[in-house]
Amino acid sequence: MGPHQAFLAHREMNAMAAASDAGRTLTVAVVVDDDDVPALRAAIGQLYFEGDDAQSTAPTTARLAAALKAAPFRLYALAVDRQRLARDAGAARHASVEDFVNSRLYSVLFQDLLDVTVVADVQRDGVFATRFAAYVEQQPLPDLFSQLRINTIDSGSDAIMRLAHYLAAQVAALYDPASSIEWRNALLAVLLTRQLRIDEWPPEIESRLPANSDDDVNAEIRAIAMRAATRFLTDFAGVEDADIRKQHALLSYLLFRARFPAGPAGDDFTAAEELVDHLRSLGFDDVNDHHLRSNVVAPLRDRDILIASSARGYKIPTTYADMIGFAERIDGMVGPLLHRLKRANDLLRAESAGAIDFLAHERFGHLRALLALA
Repeated sequence: MGPHQAFLAHREMNAMAAASDAGRTLTVAVVVDDDDVPALRAAIGQLYFEGDDAQSTAPTTARLAAALKAAPFRLYALAVDRQRLARDAGAARHASVEDFVNSRLYSVLFQDLLDVTVVADVQRDGVFATRFAAYVEQQPLPDLFSQLRINTIDSGSDAIMRLAHYLAAQVAALYDPASSIEWRNALLAVLLTRQLRIDEWPPEIESRLPANSDDDVNAEIRAIAMRAATRFLTDFAGVEDADIRKQHALLSYLLFRARFPAGPAGDDFTAAEELVDHLRSLGFDDVNDHHLRSNVVAPLRDRDILIASSARGYKIPTTYADMIGFAERIDGMVGPLLHRLKRANDLLRAESAGAIDFLAHERFGHLRALLALA
């Protein structure tokens, strides 16, 4: 991957959030390849970001989606719940919330993206920008090819920085329970095309679906699946193993999709191609469809993480129907294979007068058990 620029916007959500969401800290990074900076400035130069301290209407957000459809940038966001972080044992090694935020941003920007220049806003985010710059200066280089660079600018003079602040305000409004479903879906249409990754810390398990949208069984499945996902994200935060980092990034992405579903239930699967593109955008260039299945999804499932799949892709299951569909998909693959295996063994046994029975081998006890149930 070539050199990048990451434009940071930081905000405290206390003033605008509902009481249940008070005390959140949000940092957004608009990430763009150096070669694409002029194209992005041209794409957004004529846009008017109305009132970035208030939620825009769905039509306005829809117009923004159309304007940004081909704009060459990606979005990363980190939302931290100050009160919950203070109670979380996994954050005990951090001296403060600011230290934790700096650590997470450093990991994503300088360890995942590697060759990046961070652009911070001294006019609106002076304290945050100063603290983050000081933190970065104290860190060792992640590897011989990495460079640690931070530039500061005045937000009023830069179109990309204005976009970063606008998107930060819109992401913050996702946490407002008063936001309409129509507006939320219009915003998600913008964000999800930009290879969105939102890290929530500590990870949340509550969905932003309407409270009466499903029955008790669906609610319990969703809670169990999200608890399993958040345990993994908490337990393996900061682990340097490359495969674990891929699994962490994928699960964070899927958890966001489960927490903020776009569109009707059942249509919120994420295509494998989108997940591959997302991981590659984070610097994992070796990921392809096979690698995604074998090295990312399969190990997560082996750790008791619930990930449903269908022909449309993957998701954290949030309904009973998700699990039925997953079971049907596995049955459609495994059932015919078991049937063909049994027919082959039966033929050899019959033609050899019982002398050949390869499924009787001690290593195939599990297969015999499955065949007995088939």
